[in-house]
Amino acid sequence: DDANDAIQNVLKEGQSIEDKLDVYYVLVTLLMSSKRAEDAYSVCHEVLSQLDENIPASCDAQELAALLRKTNNVLNTMSDSELLGMKNMDSSDRLYSVLRFYSIMVVVAFFSKPQMMPFLTSRIVQISIAHGVCKHSVRGFVQYAAVLCSCKAMKDIPGACRIGRMAMAFAKQFNLSDPHIYYGYFGFVACHTEPLQACADMIRQGFIIGMQVGDISTAFFNAIQHIRTALIGGE
Repeated sequence: DDANDAIQNVLKEGQSIEDKLDVYYVLVTLLMSSKRAEDAYSVCHEVLSQLDENIPASCDAQELAALLRKTNNVLNTMSDSELLGMKNMDSSDRLYSVLRFYSIMVVVAFFSKPQMMPFLTSRIVQISIAHGVCKHSVRGFVQYAAVLCSCKAMKDIPGACRIGRMAMAFAKQFNLSDPHIYYGYFGFVACHTEPLQACADMIRQGFIIGMQVGDISTAFFNAIQHIRTALIGGE
């Protein structure tokens, strides 16, 4: 309650959206830890709207398939070297904050609005291609790859694995240790083409990282996925 009161005071006193971004981010993480995913999603939506992002309340399957197709067409015109050679986005760029909130929004949406994952991840990929990549791009690329593996209307395992590998290269480039990335890539993308035991080992690494950084819930999901993958792999 004290933390929430402090947050609301700062939000009330803030003069601009830029003044409030860090506090909004803390609010989203608090809502997530309190199992209030829908409220966390609403806060992300509000912040991104103030940052001039137009996020629909919902999208039908046909719209999402068209969006994925459009994003995939752009990605397919770029070689691996062109993707890996994309410029880095400066942290002072307003779009850096946009990607920061999209990055946490895809985590929230995974649990509260999974039907919006194609839109959110496509938007991260589109912004990153047009304006540069940053550490907040990585989750978007990983989850976009996971969407390509599961979307019946636009299933593309080879393309997903290619994008997933690019995402993991970006993670290394930004020295990023994020348990969400291990869960998303090795649990839902790499498992289609790489040895399951190797994937299980990396998902276990995601569990360890989650525990180290205090992200207990994501560590827990990595632990469950590790057991599932290891069993399927014959361990």
